[in-house]
Amino acid sequence: MNGTIECAFIGRLGQDPDLRTAASGKPWMRLSLAVGRDDTTQWVTVAVFDDLAKGLIAKVKKSDRMYIEGRLTLQTWEKNGEQRAGLNVAAWRAEPLSQIGRQKPKRAKPENAVVDPQEPIGNDLGEDAIPF
Repeated sequence: MNGTIECAFIGRLGQDPDLRTAASGKPWMRLSLAVGRDDTTQWVTVAVFDDLAKGLIAKVKKSDRMYIEGRLTLQTWEKNGEQRAGLNVAAWRAEPLSQIGRQKPKRAKPENAVVDPQEPIGNDLGEDAIPF
């Protein structure tokens, strides 16, 4: 066993991504993702490389949800004399998650529409019907 930890998770971008160039001349992008909810939120730093980084930079922005797969490592450092630790992921897969199906599109109501108070409110499919 080589000690590699592989991971997959969904998180939300904490800031706009930043495309950088490594000393080797290859492009890479650093993402800061919030994983979890409320008091259990963990911040994960994700590095995306080469063509994946170049293709992703124009597609994502702060607060977007993303799916990430990669190699997980724990980094430790010292700040102001205090020992700190954080999770890092070298991603081989990074995809934005769309909001399709999350919000119902609003239907335009005709300007001169008259609402009949006797007409039931809802869809024509019946109360138990699933609207998709």
